[in-house]
Amino acid sequence: MGSVRDVRMESPKDGGPFVSTVWLVCLCISLIIYLSAGLIFLMGQFMIRRDRSGRRPRVSVIVAARNEEANIAACLDSLVVQSYDDYEIIVVDDRSTDKTPELIKSQSTKFPHLKLVTIQETPAGWSPKKYALDRAIRASEGELLLFTDADCVVGRYWIETMTSFFDDKTGLVIGFSKVDATGFFERFQQFDFLAMMTAAVGITNIGYPFAASGQNIGYRRVAFEAVGGFQSVKTRISGDDVLLMHLIRGRTPWRVRFAQDPASYVVTRPVPGLFAFLQQRARWASNGLIMLKLSPLFFLYLSSVFVVQLCLTAGLWMSLWELSWIWAVGFTWITKAVVDFAITYNGAKLFLVPYQTGMFLVWELLQIPYMLISGLLGMAGLFRWKR
Repeated sequence: MGSVRDVRMESPKDGGPFVSTVWLVCLCISLIIYLSAGLIFLMGQFMIRRDRSGRRPRVSVIVAARNEEANIAACLDSLVVQSYDDYEIIVVDDRSTDKTPELIKSQSTKFPHLKLVTIQETPAGWSPKKYALDRAIRASEGELLLFTDADCVVGRYWIETMTSFFDDKTGLVIGFSKVDATGFFERFQQFDFLAMMTAAVGITNIGYPFAASGQNIGYRRVAFEAVGGFQSVKTRISGDDVLLMHLIRGRTPWRVRFAQDPASYVVTRPVPGLFAFLQQRARWASNGLIMLKLSPLFFLYLSSVFVVQLCLTAGLWMSLWELSWIWAVGFTWITKAVVDFAITYNGAKLFLVPYQTGMFLVWELLQIPYMLISGLLGMAGLFRWKR
């Protein structure tokens, strides 16, 4: 007679000590890296550089727009009334199919130095936005190049303030962006972006910048040319901001600064809906692997963030079979939350933004699924550029 096999669901315990040992080692290493980086971010938030430049060179403000008829007018309205004297505005229409070009042309009557650059087609081997920005830079004249997005609004003293951070040793300046929020999901985006900015200001002040946003950034033309512009990264869908920053930081003697002045901050619109949010974060995550070459320390930090979230997820699953694992998960979560709270709370005070404790708790819980999903989508290339 044939024997009857005992068919049952295998649990992590069936792997013996090996499974728990691998999980614990991965968790401990990634958590140590994550917490160490967090403490460095926090320390850097207190290292504010207050020196400014009094020079007022010619500035070119560059805005890339694709199907932005709902936003471009407000953006340009804020740019044509700047307190700065010597500047031009270059708006590049990236193959828009709506009324964006007409709205840009109508705005040019308010500001004679507003130029429109039109992109009919993106050549092979270029990502759309990098090509659009490259064309705009070639059409510009300024010594300093400032960038914002078409869905952003800047203050009257934005150019003047951002320009003042370019001392003789600074080649690139990172600016702060605040997401305009009303509803719950918009406020979640606002807090999530605030968390990124508070980490960015801390590590930039330490002297090893990790992140930047094209919503508010500026660099010297000579620094841009010194790294060959976007040529070495022109095929990548995103990263016209952070990749260029790492090129300038790593391949030139120019320094990077963070503009810690409310007059330099910009306000941006949230992305419309969960799918667009995950697509945006996936585009950002897609640059993770190239950081191994451009910034090994940043790659190590990004890896620790992903592995910590992965280990927490695995730990919750394993605790279904072995309840004792929940203690390690709980300790990790609480320790991580304490450091996250300290960074975001102090960063909010630094940027003069009201702190939302309730949203912090929601963000801390939702970090795991959204970071894992966007990270996997980004690494797999399962995202698209703006339609």
